Parts: sequence; structure tokens; C-alpha cells
Amino acid sequence: MNCSSNLTEVPFNQSASNPSREAYLAYNGVLLVILLLPAIVLNFVIVLGFLKQKKLPRSVRIVLCCISISGIMNATGLVMQRLGGIILTVSPVTCPNLPVCRFIIWVILGGAVARLSFMAVFAVTTLRLVVSLKGGVKTASCASVVLACTVWLACLLYGSGLFFSKIGNVHYTGGVSCALLAVGLPTSLYFVFFVIIFGLFPVGVAVVTPVITLCYIKHHSAINDIQIKKAMARFTLFLLIGNFINLAALIVPIAIASQRTEENNAQGQFLDYLPYALMVFSLFPPPVLMLLFFKQLRRSVGRLLTCCCPRGAVGFRSSSPKYNGNGIRTSSSFRRISLRNKV
Repeated sequence: MNCSSNLTEVPFNQSASNPSREAYLAYNGVLLVILLLPAIVLNFVIVLGFLKQKKLPRSVRIVLCCISISGIMNATGLVMQRLGGIILTVSPVTCPNLPVCRFIIWVILGGAVARLSFMAVFAVTTLRLVVSLKGGVKTASCASVVLACTVWLACLLYGSGLFFSKIGNVHYTGGVSCALLAVGLPTSLYFVFFVIIFGLFPVGVAVVTPVITLCYIKHHSAINDIQIKKAMARFTLFLLIGNFINLAALIVPIAIASQRTEENNAQGQFLDYLPYALMVFSLFPPPVLMLLFFKQLRRSVGRLLTCCCPRGAVGFRSSSPKYNGNGIRTSSSFRRISLRNKV
């Protein structure tokens, strides 16, 4: 069977004594168990927390849920990539399927650019809430739904260009690791516009909009719920840390892929470690920052994490009993004690 690939490589699975084989399996195992699966669980819990949280404006919850969902999408693509590498390493397959690799890269890049785009949308949504009156929040939520659908559609449709063989140049490093190969003029032009539209432009919006928001708050101190809106503006500013990490996680794999040639491909298996590891680590800043800067989200997530505890366990929380002026416990304290005994 002939394998069509732009690069000729010796697969890991053809030699059990290849020292890179064990290192590659260990690398994939660490990424899957310690980083990727916890990242998926964390983002999923964040989504559930926002769905149960009703105090935050709906437009904010929609956009932040989309950031976490895009993180889940990105992590799912990386899980498929790592699991595929493990399966191909231990199996006798010598001609992996290139369309499957294109689909995996599409999922990974789609999630990455969606995260960047929705961070910019969140910055704009925050500014919209700050300058709007209370009556405009419902309109902003409807606009957020339409905007979220538009952003998802744009990210997924533009990324679908990877399914064309002239654009989506992919290969399997060492015959096992699905990776992007951004060589050739059509592919290079595609990714130049890809990075500008879905990378640099969202980051630029996310940088400028918080500054405008903070300046507006500073000159309009009579805005209703000013403390909440200041907190959202600060969160948008701190979210820039995750934004630049996500941008690096998007650009570095593409930059390395553009330098891959048959001459330097002997170093390919090592070059594949850095960019995708960086992309894995970029999954954590957004949900962690959400937990840090949204007290209501922390409470919702706390309730979700404790909902599986036995019913009686909640009754044994340490609390000092209440006494009246004569030193006798109040009836409410007796009721709590009786309920604990019944449980």
C-alpha cells in the first residue's frame, strides 16, 4: 500500500528499540492524564457553573461559556491527536489516514481561534454593558447570542479550508504524530490571513477595548452597579494574559510547521513537542482567571462540586451554637441538632 505524504519518515512503530518511542509514549501519557483531561473537566465545570449562575448578565454568561466551550473543543482535538499517536505507536499501521489528521488539526485550530475571538467579544460585551442603561441589558444578551453564533460560524468555516489537500498539508511525524505542514504558497497565504483575522485582530481588540472601558468608568462614576462593572473591566484586562498565551499557542505551531522541510525533518519529532505542549498549557489561564475574578461563579462551582456529598455530611459543618440571655440554646439550634440526628 502506497502512502501519500510530503515527507518520508521512519515510523516509530517499525522499531521497538527506537529510544524515541518510549519518550513519545511517556510524553503523550503525561499530557493526557495530567493536563488535557483535567483541562476538559475544568472547562466543563465552568460551563455548568455559568449555566446555573443567574446573577451575572446573560450576555456575559453567554460569551464566557463560549470561551470555555472553545477550550473544550481545543482540548478535545489535542486528546484525539495524543490518543492517535499512542495507538499508531503500538499498532502495526504504517499508512495513517491523512483526512483524519486534517480533521484533528481543524478541531485544534478551530478551538484555538474561537478562544481568541471570544475573548475579544467579551471585551466588547463588557464595554457595551458599561455604557448601556439597565434597560439595554436584555438587548445586549440577544445581540450576544447572534454575535456568538456568527463568531463560531466564521471560525469553523474558515478553518474548513484545511480539508482541501492543497491547503491542508498535514503529515505524521515519525509515522505516528499528526502535525501541520504549512509549506507551499496557497498554504502559506491561507495561514497568513488566518493569523491576522483570527489571531492579531482579536488580540488588538482585546487590548484596546479594556482601556476604553476603564477610561469610560473613570469619567462616569455615577454608572449603576459601578463596582460590578469595574470588576468586569479588570477581569478583561487580566484576561489579556491568557490572550497572549493563546496567541503564542496559535502562532508557534504554524511558524514551526512553515519551517518543516524534508532536510530538517529529522528533528521533527522533537519540534512537535514544544508547540503542542504550549497549546495544552494555554488551556488553563482562562478558566482559572474566571474563578479568580467571579465570586458568583466560584459559589456555583462550589455547589456543583459538593452536590455529590452525602446528605448528612452537610449537617456536620462546624458552627457555634446560639444562646439566649440566660445561657440556653435557642430553638433554631435545637431544630438543627434534631435534623442532624434524624439524618
